[in-house]
Amino acid sequence: MHVDAQKLQQALFSAVSETFEAMIFTPIAPAEEPGISSLFPETPESMAENQDPDSPESEFHKAKFYQTEIRLISPEKAFFSMIFPGDLAIRITKNLYGWMEENDPPERIIQDSLSEIINTIAGKLIMILLDDQSTFTLSLPNLKRVKNLSVERGDIYTYQTVDNDRFVFITDWNPLSEK
Repeated sequence: MHVDAQKLQQALFSAVSETFEAMIFTPIAPAEEPGISSLFPETPESMAENQDPDSPESEFHKAKFYQTEIRLISPEKAFFSMIFPGDLAIRITKNLYGWMEENDPPERIIQDSLSEIINTIAGKLIMILLDDQSTFTLSLPNLKRVKNLSVERGDIYTYQTVDNDRFVFITDWNPLSEK
């Protein structure tokens, strides 16, 4: 399936915005500042000026992100990933589960909610891009916590909530090809 870049961008925004509005009651928009670096509260340059990044107390070392991944297995191969700052992941989980307690949800519930989010978005995205008669197969979502953000391949789409929280969605339609 050849995916036109503009069609993909529109389909992805539809899938992400519909999912966020329906599941966690949060409208989103494309971020004004795109890219992975927009997820950091400070740029690495300003952190270096203000604080030693090797210090264990550094905000850089406290930064915690969740990266969830899912693969399209058929009718062709593709890879999708989302990266969320930890505080946004907690808010997403609280909204999804109607969490009213003062303490944060347990880690397993946060992981479950983010896995469900990417599964739903990937499913909606593929349904938009395929005709109504086609079937597709997705892998189970995989989630990991990361401190250092880097993307080696794929296209990055950055979104923000109305509260200006940013997250990214990464697509790679040729995950097995060479760079």
